[in-house]
Amino acid sequence: MGGFGSGSHKQNKDAVEDGEIFDLSDFAKIPEFKERVIKKSKSLSGKYNWTDKVTGEELGSIYFTFKCIRENIFLNLQYNHTNYFTGEKTSMNYDIRLTSLNRSNRGIVYLLECPLCKSHRGFKLYNSGSKYFACRDCLKLNYRSSKDSRKFDRICNWFGSELGESPKVIQQSLKKIYS
Repeated sequence: MGGFGSGSHKQNKDAVEDGEIFDLSDFAKIPEFKERVIKKSKSLSGKYNWTDKVTGEELGSIYFTFKCIRENIFLNLQYNHTNYFTGEKTSMNYDIRLTSLNRSNRGIVYLLECPLCKSHRGFKLYNSGSKYFACRDCLKLNYRSSKDSRKFDRICNWFGSELGESPKVIQQSLKKIYS
């Protein structure tokens, strides 16, 4: 117990919120997606944009094509990646497989397969400066809220040690005051 290498390793992870998120559920809202890609096995192309929520300024974009090959649906992504440290630009072009999941209460749901590990599936793929959009595990991403909750725990531990109380008592007191 304890010692080198023990404890939570998630503290040094980047936050999901600091990068771009490619969300498949955005496409489920588009009628052409269901009509062309899912029902008729045709392709659908376009441009996916990320904008600053405050200013509306475009932060980045990516060209996509949904294409059907035999019984499988693939998402092709094309974009330029700029290396943060060297400034070197790389043209990216790769396919991501869509898998289907039959849910009894919602019918068939399509998920993105992580192009790196090929084992994680979900509605979202992330990018926080890496060349590829991938799952949170492959990119070692964490949610900012999980980092913040540990900060709160550390503050309660410090106050507890200063006041001679247990951290749990400090947490309960703060919750009573601010709830």
